Amino acid sequence: MSQFSDVQNPHESVMLIVAELDTGTGLHFCSHPVLSGANSNLWFPLPEGQSLHCAVEQLMIMNHVAHNVVRLDVFHKGDQHTDYKVIFNTEIRVC
Repeated sequence: MSQFSDVQNPHESVMLIVAELDTGTGLHFCSHPVLSGANSNLWFPLPEGQSLHCAVEQLMIMNHVAHNVVRLDVFHKGDQHTDYKVIFNTEIRVC
């Protein structure tokens, strides 16, 4: 993922793991400088009753990574996890 997006094509992507953990459903962004955490082991809870798309979009907007999430494409399904490719429009900052 590039730090700066092409203005003509602002779409970026990041891989996301959604897994059933001891404490509930968790979300983990893979190899992202902000959303993966300092030790690349940061997990976010999926709030009960919130759609996956809305939860992912809220996290990405709140952390100034995305303007919005375009779609979540299933990449791989396992027994207790699903990997997604998240396609999003980057946040464009003026200052």
